[in-house]
Amino acid sequence: MKQILAVFLMAISLQASASGRYDLEFEAQDRYEDVHMAWYVVRDVPQTCAMAGALKGSRTQYNPKIVACAVRFSGGRTCVIYTAKQLSLAVLGHEVRHCFEGAWHD
Repeated sequence: MKQILAVFLMAISLQASASGRYDLEFEAQDRYEDVHMAWYVVRDVPQTCAMAGALKGSRTQYNPKIVACAVRFSGGRTCVIYTAKQLSLAVLGHEVRHCFEGAWHD
């Protein structure tokens, strides 16, 4: 059920992003691995993402521009999404994609 929801969210977010700033078309894989996801709404997204290890390289310090992040644990089998209370479907779909495809941008 969670996988179906994730795929549904990804599909909707792609359509929603067509007119927004998250216009990132991509080719879906034929099959995605099983990933267990959790979603937490937090007060300070940039700080939480930095502490959770979601930011790599020079971006490991507090970055106030971060609005959400996805962190994979347990060899990629568990993914935790951190967001603010107010967000768009495009942002959530973007993070769900990270849960299934890992880090695919800087």
